[in-house]
Order: sequence, then C-alpha cells, then structure tokens
Amino acid sequence: MKNSISLITLLVFCISCSAQHTIVDVSNKIDWTTNTYLKDTNNHFEDVLGTWKWEEGNSSFEIEFTKITNYNYDGINMAIDFILGRYKYIEDGVVVADILNNNSYTPLDFRATLVFVNPTEYTFIIHDDVSDKTKKGPFILSTNGLDTIATFSLRNPEGTVTYPTNIEFSLPTQLTLIKQR
Repeated sequence: MKNSISLITLLVFCISCSAQHTIVDVSNKIDWTTNTYLKDTNNHFEDVLGTWKWEEGNSSFEIEFTKITNYNYDGINMAIDFILGRYKYIEDGVVVADILNNNSYTPLDFRATLVFVNPTEYTFIIHDDVSDKTKKGPFILSTNGLDTIATFSLRNPEGTVTYPTNIEFSLPTQLTLIKQR
C-alpha cells in the first residue's frame, strides 16, 4: 500500500512538472519555443503601462496599455506576458474611433499591442476598426525632464499587398504621446 501511494505521488509530481513552462524573459527573443512562458521577469513593461495622450485643439488620441500575464495559447503549449491597448481618437471634436471602454475586448481580439524590442523601444501594432486596416511601427520612449513621452510612426506591415477597401486609415500614423500620471 505504501508503495502504491509513493508511486501515485511520483506520477502526479512528474505530470505537474511536465505541464509547466520554461520561463524566459521577454527580452530573450532567441529562446521563444513551445513549452515556454515568455514572461516579463525584469518588469520591462512597467514604463509603458497606463494611459498615454496627445491633444491639439479639439483633437486627441488616448491609449491605455494593460499587461496580460501568463496568457496560454491553445494548441502550441506556450504562455506569454504581453501588452494590450485600447484607444480613443477624436478629430476636430468628432469621435472617430473609441474602444477605450470596450469590456468585451479579449486578448485574441486585440486592436493595439506593444511588442518588446528593448527597454526604450517597442513595436506598436494597431488595428483601425473604421477602415479595418492594421499598421505598425516603432514606439520609442524618452523623457523631456518632466514627462515620459513616446513617439510612434506607423506604416503598412510588410507583405501586405493592398487592402480590399478604399477607406483610408482613420487613426493618426505619427504622434508624440505623454504618459498621464
């Protein structure tokens, strides 16, 4: 009986060990494989989390970045920490796009995300709900002594032929944002 309990305990331990992911920091792009947890172990994401805003006259662009932790992708045995974004764009007093308060927003249905490149640079990928187009580009962090600022410049993703619609991209493609306190 004692041997049976020991064997069952050993089997449960082995199964739980094999189900765990190897933890790799998001900065280590070389080790992204299956059975990996791509984790923000060094808290790189802290500098970009929160609300960022640009305002000029009656126009504004606001984006809120949130950290999603230990998200497991079905079928590939990989988990990841990543940054999810929600935005609101007002042009000349008219709301162009607003997913800032969308509570049905899920990680697989993201409209904006930041991908870690290094502590001061991310790749910004944003989907425009109005035109149904996606653009991406660098999101560069800096400081002006008082504020933390970020600049981005978006372009069409590589490999994109043409979009099937004549609607122009309705979001700003180049801005300087200030992190809100």
